[in-house]
Amino acid sequence: MFFLNGQSAREGSTLLVQKEQNRCFLQNQVFAWFCTNQSSPKLALNLRQMPSLQRLNVGHPDNFINWFCGLIDGDGNFYFTQSQKGSWTFVFKVSQPNYNLKLLTYLKKKLKCGSVKKAGKKASQYYIKNPEVLFYYLLPKFPAHAFLTRKKAWQFSCFQKALDIYMQGKTNKISVHERNLFLKNLQQQSKEVPLDFKVQHPNKCKNYPSLGWLIGFTEAEGSFYLNLKKEKCLVHGVSWGQKDEKELLEAIRFKLNIQVKVSLSKKNQFFWYKLSTTSIQTIEKLVPLFEKKIKGIKAVEVRKWARSFRKDRGNYEALKKLQYNLRQAKKHTS
Repeated sequence: MFFLNGQSAREGSTLLVQKEQNRCFLQNQVFAWFCTNQSSPKLALNLRQMPSLQRLNVGHPDNFINWFCGLIDGDGNFYFTQSQKGSWTFVFKVSQPNYNLKLLTYLKKKLKCGSVKKAGKKASQYYIKNPEVLFYYLLPKFPAHAFLTRKKAWQFSCFQKALDIYMQGKTNKISVHERNLFLKNLQQQSKEVPLDFKVQHPNKCKNYPSLGWLIGFTEAEGSFYLNLKKEKCLVHGVSWGQKDEKELLEAIRFKLNIQVKVSLSKKNQFFWYKLSTTSIQTIEKLVPLFEKKIKGIKAVEVRKWARSFRKDRGNYEALKKLQYNLRQAKKHTS
């Protein structure tokens, strides 16, 4: 049986420090490799100039990497594929509706690499495709057990192994035939999470998940809304939803001291687990956790939602107007 153990924020910070200590060594390695193989020394120099963990944490008092991992657990994707000509492509991406393009441009500006492009009529994505940038810059920044959802943890595990094999092939440590054989096998494995692959979540731990991860995950999967409780009575609510992550939602419930239990929801033939609360006492505690910490367009929603909670709670007409305006804003920016 496969297991990934959950970790505390303190353990995660220690691992991040260790990763950062190795960063300069890794970048010296890639620079030497590029020069030796007459590749692009310009790319190696660019890798050296990319932001350190300390710089990334500016504007993220709860840790940028933890926030980034939470966002990826919700809306990120790691995959690799082989073209008909036999070449391999490795891609990391974060997808968002067009109305939240602000979040994708924030990632590009913060990480100082990657690109943003449209992905259909209603969505866009931030992506990194350069395997050297992925291998030497992005992946070393993630701590052990960075991802808390089964799907993303398994996906990342396969991606990380595949990219390592690809780089070994590029430096002639293994043959092209061996490389392709290993990569095809991993690609097949990555398509479906094994039933016995588990991410273990600590039982009743106030430090788990970390606040940074929770803010990032909420950026992707959280909803700050107004719910019609009864006729002419709108109440403030917060919710999170996941298809196969009841234990993770239970961990969030315990961390935030939410009294309502995780429930199973259904729409048509689709089932998912949902954690939600409309408790005034709970929301009073949640507002300072998320207000001014969300980076995408949801920051505007949270600010207006929180302000109305403080000033307009119980005022049906004011809340109805806000609900309408928030819905229209999404439509006009899609």
